[in-house]
Order: sequence, then C-alpha cells, then structure tokens
Amino acid sequence: MSAVTTPGISRINWHLVGAVGSALTQAIMILAAVSVSPGLALRGWLWFAGSFVMMGLICWLIQDHRSPGWWMIWPALGIVRIFIFGLGDPTAARLTTGLVSVFFLFAGLTQPQGRSLLLLPPSLIVLRGLIDLPLHLAIVRLIIAAIVLSMACELPAHLLRHLAAQQKVLTLNAGTDSLTGAQNRRCLDDLMDRMQGRAYLVIVDLDEFKLYNDTFGHLAGDRVLIDFSAMLHQETRRNDVVVRYGGEEFLIVLAGADQQRAELVVGRWAQAWGRNASGTTFSAGITDLEGDDALRRADTSLYAAKAGGRARAVVGLSTAGAGHARSADVSATGDILESHS
Repeated sequence: MSAVTTPGISRINWHLVGAVGSALTQAIMILAAVSVSPGLALRGWLWFAGSFVMMGLICWLIQDHRSPGWWMIWPALGIVRIFIFGLGDPTAARLTTGLVSVFFLFAGLTQPQGRSLLLLPPSLIVLRGLIDLPLHLAIVRLIIAAIVLSMACELPAHLLRHLAAQQKVLTLNAGTDSLTGAQNRRCLDDLMDRMQGRAYLVIVDLDEFKLYNDTFGHLAGDRVLIDFSAMLHQETRRNDVVVRYGGEEFLIVLAGADQQRAELVVGRWAQAWGRNASGTTFSAGITDLEGDDALRRADTSLYAAKAGGRARAVVGLSTAGAGHARSADVSATGDILESHS
C-alpha cells in the first residue's frame, strides 16, 4: 500500500506537527485535571513541562525517519497517554476523549488508506474503560465511536489518495501530446540533461505532410500522425523516449545507443512505416546527444536530409562523436539503412 504523495501534504514535517500536537494534548489534559481537582495545578504544570521535554526528545530521535510508519507514533502515543491519564484520574480523562478523533484525523492525513484502522481496537478499549455506563449502553456508544473514528481517518486518507491519483493524471497529461500520446516539448529540457552523453538523438519529419493534409483533409492528416506515433512507440524500447516536437516532427531519444544502433533503428522505422496505407515517407536527422548543440545538429541534419531528396537520414556528429557526417536512404524498400557516398 503506497504512502501519501500529495504535494504539500508530503512536504509537511509531520514529526514537528505530532510533537506540537502532543504538547497541546498534554496541556488539555492538565486543564481537565485542574478543573476537576484545583489542587493539582502546580503538579500538573510540572507534569506538562516534563512531557514537553519528552516530546521534544522523541521528535529529535525520530526526525530523520520520514516514512508514514514512523508518523504513526504520534497518534498511538496520544492514545496511550489518555489510557494512562484514565488510570490516574478517570473523571478528568473523560473530558479529553474527544482528542481521540484528532489522533485519528492525524493518522488519516499521514497514513495509506486502511492502515489507521489498526488504532481502532486499542482506542475502543481505552474508551470502554472511560465510559461509565451499563454494558449494553456502552456497546452502543462504542459502535458510534467506531464509526466516527473510522470516518475521521479513512475519509481524509481516501480524499488524499484520490487527489494524488488526479495529480498523477494531470502531470501525465501536462507532459503528453493529446493527439498522438507521445510526450510533448515540456519534458525536453529535463530529458536532454538527464540523457546527456548516454544516448542518440533523432528528429524525424513526415515528408510533404502539408500537401497530404491539403489533399486528404486534416482528419486524415491527424490519423497519419497518430499512426506514425504508434509506430515509433512500437519500434522503440521502453527506455527510449518519443516526443512530438511540433506539427509533423517527432524527436526520439534512443537511450544507450551508438551510431550504428541509431541507424538500424531508423531503418526499422522506415520498413515499418512503409507498410502504412498513407503512402507517406519521412526524413530523419541523427546525432549523438553530446554538448549543448545536439538539438541544433539534429535539426541541421534533418534539413540536409530534406534538401537531399527526402525519405533519407543524415547523420551529423559532434566533435566528440566517433564518426563522420553522412547521409543514408530510409526509403521503405531498403532492408536497413544504406550508406550513400
């Protein structure tokens, strides 16, 4: 079961919140005790001071443990303290039973859905000891308490889980092209930095796509873009990245590839796309992902491929690349890329 990952929620220092909440809980307990027995004022505040120091010590000891399981310490500790308080002064402890709902709310905000219910049995045992009613009436009160406490923890946990799922969808949509399902340019800068020096970059452009659009209509053109993106995804590995760069241009990052593999992959695309009913072809610019000018080099190679007659790829390497610039046919009739002099 996954932990809460909602922005804002996950960045909160829940140990600090738990320590402050524990100190306030202790103050409320002391006020309850003093209201029942005024003579306990001095001893009560000494108890509060000692408890505050203890909370600070616990917070300091576990501050580096930021997993939800460690945050569970605070509501569990609160329930234990009410139990101990009830052993010493049941009358005053009955005034503080409402705090149990606050403990469950804290658990619901910090724990995966369902985990907070582990606190329910011990909480009901503590509450049963503080309910001064006949058994049949106490059972009714405990059933109501169980429903309220379950809602106090499970409702926020459910809402946060739903919010996290929605945020994941929004994040995915923000980085995804709505027509083709490829990633969009939003991810490009991070992608280029992350793959620097460990990948090959290919820019492909559908040849004479505007003419195709004008001849067959934009709906047919959209179908070609969708099919072309699907082909690129199908003919690349899971760790390669396909980006719709703009219009009929796609940018593909081939992770861990060298020049030979990049050329073979582009040749495989040409073979696969040659079976498409649209009859369109594409040109490609290939370069190594080295330096800040990789995108410019790939773009320049693409334009060279267009100028060289289309349906071909041009490889242009950086000064760090182990090779030389050359062009190659990517027509659908070739088995793979064929070098041209």
